Amino acid sequence: MTDIMGARLDDSVTLIRGAADTVVRLEVLPADAGPDGKHKVVSLVRKPISLQDQSAKSWCKPLPTARSSAKSV
Repeated sequence: MTDIMGARLDDSVTLIRGAADTVVRLEVLPADAGPDGKHKVVSLVRKPISLQDQSAKSWCKPLPTARSSAKSV
């Protein structure tokens, strides 16, 4: 196991990435376990992630035309 406590997120992700259908093991400390609690090993199978279907969509909402409140005298 590689200790990534305090590591930058992008460095941690680089270590977790790997070939599809391979197993990565993460040793975690559950939040309710306390600092000296029992660690838990979680095994995950790497799979490709397609973000195309979940990509952000945007649109522009037209704002109403501002009317001047100034009156000429």
